[in-house]
Amino acid sequence: PKSTDPLPDCLSLSQLAYLIQKERVDPTKFITIKQLYDIGACHKAFRGVRLENDQEWFDTTILPPIQIECTDASPEAIEAILQRGGKVVVQYHTKLTLRALCKPN
Repeated sequence: PKSTDPLPDCLSLSQLAYLIQKERVDPTKFITIKQLYDIGACHKAFRGVRLENDQEWFDTTILPPIQIECTDASPEAIEAILQRGGKVVVQYHTKLTLRALCKPN
């Protein structure tokens, strides 16, 4: 049977570090779902944003302390950000509120 609730769009810590390195995301400011959608990091943000840690090969020490909002996050990603002195805000949004958040007009 087809699931009525699609999976959220995944964002890995390595992708986030790349966006910070290319100065598309400012690590000194709070990173929101709308910012991630606007810069193209999450193409399907209407489903939500899941933060994941690709810990097999990614060195989290190059990640600066960040504050980020997402709808879901893996425990490894939360731990990696907290170890660097950052903050993760996991906030539930419905499909309608995510659409209003990303496209307010």
